[in-house]
Amino acid sequence: MDNIRELHSFHMSEEIRERMSAFIESTFGIRMPAAKKTLLEGRLSKRLRALHLSSFEAYYEFLMSEHGQEEEMIHFSDLVSTHKTDFFREKSHFDYLLATVLPGLHKDGAGTKRTLNVWSAAASTGEEVYTLAMVIDDFFIKNGIPNPQFSVLGTDISEHALHKALRAVYNERLAEPIPVEYRQRYLTRGTGEHEGLVRITPALRAHTRFRALNLMEDSYDLTESMDIIFLRNVLIYFEKPTQERIIQHLRASLSDDGWFFIGHSESIFGFHTGLTPVIPTVFRRGNG
Repeated sequence: MDNIRELHSFHMSEEIRERMSAFIESTFGIRMPAAKKTLLEGRLSKRLRALHLSSFEAYYEFLMSEHGQEEEMIHFSDLVSTHKTDFFREKSHFDYLLATVLPGLHKDGAGTKRTLNVWSAAASTGEEVYTLAMVIDDFFIKNGIPNPQFSVLGTDISEHALHKALRAVYNERLAEPIPVEYRQRYLTRGTGEHEGLVRITPALRAHTRFRALNLMEDSYDLTESMDIIFLRNVLIYFEKPTQERIIQHLRASLSDDGWFFIGHSESIFGFHTGLTPVIPTVFRRGNG
């Protein structure tokens, strides 16, 4: 019983919540209002126990220290960010890629005369990156194009999530939204102790890469222009001025006439982004 009481003994004062929330928003752009206090307490309690700290005050002081900034931020960023993602989430976007976006880009030489560059800017554990790679590879196969040149970049604030993405190993249940044809072509099934798991094939993984990136940074330091950028279901965690600034930074990395996708529950109406709406949640780079 003493151990049970210990597990639930951490309490976050309103003062520390406000300071912690202000730090989270200034560093990551993520809103953490009073309504999310219980969520914040639950997630950060794991770190208090791991570090043998007795209070959120002690944890905050450690986080603000030089050692904490060097060693703890990787864990802190992982706990305060959200990693909800799925294969073929919001499938209509991928249908639109196959029907409209990829044919146009291919006509202009992307994938054959030059590399087709795609960016999943909130990649989490990789499902969106590999979905994009499957769809693009399938497009080139169906059009009889051998050895296509394409690269899908996945970035995320959480290095822990990116490690999972790099492993490319998933529970077989999570792969159910993947079409059967794609599962047969792009997944290998685990056996023995790995039964129930699947892994993305090496051939498809060769078209992907991952790196840590905080969308709150002033510059994203990409060396290539992107033909397609996916920033889906992440804007909802930011305040509107931050949303607009992030999109402007992303637009700077978008090629002329490049394509930009946001989530179906999101809107950038009224923003000055230089993006022209094509259909709901899909935009192209313009001159504005």
